[in-house]
Amino acid sequence: MNTQVNVQAMPTILEASNQSHWLIHTQVQYYTLSPNSSYHYEFRYQLLKKDSSHRLILLLGGHKRKCIDWWIFSVGRRILSAIRSSNYSILTVCSARSTFDYNIPIEENQDVKWIYKSLQVWMNDVYYAKYDQYPLLYLYGVSRGSHFAGLLCRVLPVQAQILYIYPGYFEGMTIRSVLDRDLQTRLIVDSTFASWFHFKLCYTMTFDLCLFQSNKISNFSPVPPTYFVHVVNDNKLNESDYTRLIAAIKDDSYELGGLVLNDTESLKLHISFPPNATPSYMQEHFYQWRHKLHASQLLYEHLSGFPKLPEQQNSEYKFQTFWCHRGDFTFFERYPSIMQTWNEKEQEEYREYSNDIKTFHEQLTEEFCGDLRGQHAMLSLDIEDALFWLFANFTDEQFKAHVSHYSNHYFEPIIDRIRYEFPYWTMTDKPGSNHLIAFVGGRNMGVLDNRLQNLLKNVIQLGPTGVRQDLLSPNAPELYLHRNLSIVYRHGYDIVAPPFTPTEIIEINTSNDWYQRKKRLLYFAGILNHSLSSKSVRRLLFAFAKNLSSLIRIGKKEFHSITVVDGHVPMQEYLESIMSSVFFLCPEGYSPWSPRIYEAINLGSIPLILADGIVLPFERFIPWRSFSLKLNVSNVYNILDFVIGNSNSNFEERTKRKKRNAQRYMNAFRWLFKNDRNKQKPDFFIPEEDVKTNVFHYIYRELKCRRIEQFLGASWNIFSSASISARQQTCVKYSHICPCTIEEPIAFDQYNYGNQHSHKQPST
Repeated sequence: MNTQVNVQAMPTILEASNQSHWLIHTQVQYYTLSPNSSYHYEFRYQLLKKDSSHRLILLLGGHKRKCIDWWIFSVGRRILSAIRSSNYSILTVCSARSTFDYNIPIEENQDVKWIYKSLQVWMNDVYYAKYDQYPLLYLYGVSRGSHFAGLLCRVLPVQAQILYIYPGYFEGMTIRSVLDRDLQTRLIVDSTFASWFHFKLCYTMTFDLCLFQSNKISNFSPVPPTYFVHVVNDNKLNESDYTRLIAAIKDDSYELGGLVLNDTESLKLHISFPPNATPSYMQEHFYQWRHKLHASQLLYEHLSGFPKLPEQQNSEYKFQTFWCHRGDFTFFERYPSIMQTWNEKEQEEYREYSNDIKTFHEQLTEEFCGDLRGQHAMLSLDIEDALFWLFANFTDEQFKAHVSHYSNHYFEPIIDRIRYEFPYWTMTDKPGSNHLIAFVGGRNMGVLDNRLQNLLKNVIQLGPTGVRQDLLSPNAPELYLHRNLSIVYRHGYDIVAPPFTPTEIIEINTSNDWYQRKKRLLYFAGILNHSLSSKSVRRLLFAFAKNLSSLIRIGKKEFHSITVVDGHVPMQEYLESIMSSVFFLCPEGYSPWSPRIYEAINLGSIPLILADGIVLPFERFIPWRSFSLKLNVSNVYNILDFVIGNSNSNFEERTKRKKRNAQRYMNAFRWLFKNDRNKQKPDFFIPEEDVKTNVFHYIYRELKCRRIEQFLGASWNIFSSASISARQQTCVKYSHICPCTIEEPIAFDQYNYGNQHSHKQPST
């Protein structure tokens, strides 16, 4: 794709003259993809340094508003402060015309088309390049920007939107998409897929389902949940304008946005009341007057009609200061005889006040006609309520709707096709027991409703981890229960396999000076609040690390003790930090597993697993204790003594032994896929690299064991006497294929340097 992008790294003279620290962390890019200069755009953005939530809010202002106004106007600053406090990154988009085509249908709308294409470039060149993933996208529109958001939301993967003054574009928000129902479902319930679809697939490939790549543009995205804000003294729109649109969307909510849009909180109308003007209001809200109470008082006096002079009632509004009010707030300049009656201080204060109105006219207009009058291009009224709606109403309730929708309208049709259109489902006495189902992204059967789980009970599940709930008492709390969804795992029936990691990037051969190159003892970088409770090990790690001394000596070598980073770091820094650390911390999150386990192994660091109840890949065949360490969550404060061991005199040899043992199993976590680091091509399979000990090899061995066990009477009910007997017979009679486990389960065990070779590696 040929693109024209101009990057402006430094603030302009105008910006520098207007602001200081507010603009320090803003960046600007200009996109000139359209041959028509009217459809060139400025993208001004401020990204969080450590973005743990990856939420990005796109701001669309009203008529005549420039991107920089969000940072230099007082009302814009209040909006940005509230957004940043809610942990969003910020992006503003402005056209060369300082407006948008807000009344033109999507199919013909040039602003929609070129902003969509420009945003694809920005997402890949800026956001993805920084964070290595796409964000959850939200819209915040005011006035014409709100009207335009009703169009733009139908071509982007928008999670939710906040619309002030205008309720959006009626036709744009009530027209159905012609996309296939399955694809619409994916776009609704799977935000990761939706972002990938728009910002990677449709950016790098020509595809008929992608917008603006065919003559017919009707492949619209679902209508997102929307928070409408109507200001009571709006002289253009009534409350009925909003309720009419909301009713139209609700009447067709399932077709427009699925079950999520049908939720009672998904379409919210908020009635906002502008604040009462007071003598100190402008001093408190308009930052240029924060030390000028006299200016605020003068504006208030003129607003409230004192003193009344004939020119204030001029029917032609010849001297009207703000378009939203008839008053002339500098009319005393035309009455020098009155001003002469004031003392010198009063005259000076008035001259300063009058000069400010002329100098800061645009900023004052937004402040006065915006929050005070509810009639302009930037509003911050009740923004905290709007942002709280985003946070509060798209957690558990939305997730439940996603689960139901996902099960009934996406997953069930696929399963029905497998059951009824292919001959394999009933080839065994236990329907589906000869099938394997793989879940990606850390998911498992727990994301399906109970009915589908029962339908799939005989199917062997392949996932990134399991939880040994069976080792706890029946009354014990359920481990890693998240949003009332369990981790469904049947030990001895389901198979745990590692996730895919781009091994051609991170797999390296460390040299003989491996130990001497280590600078740090312990390292972790990730989202600290990506956990289930305040007692999560991630939160404990951060508190623990703050109380440690920075340096520690072990034997003859000195190390930095621990580094815990909250959030993501640049990829190169991340890789180098792992490689320079003896141990890479692999803590639990919403589930016990972590891809860091495999990144540590590939990068020459020793994985230190911090989780309870975890099941690791291929435990029957791979001696995990020989090349990793594991500590239960409750003992995290003993982590230093744990990793150093009883004596630090042979610490170097013990860690080197772990590293050497890990080398034997590097390929066990390798999927035969190629990953394009430049993100221009999909990952693809490379069968020519037929390594006998890769992931497929171990999955094949596990499936051989399952087949023998099923033949001997095992079923999904792992606690039945038949299943227990079948597993025992298998590991005795067929030990050369399915060796018996002679160690304690890893799940709740703790191990550092002992018992490294008690698990004998069976012959293949």
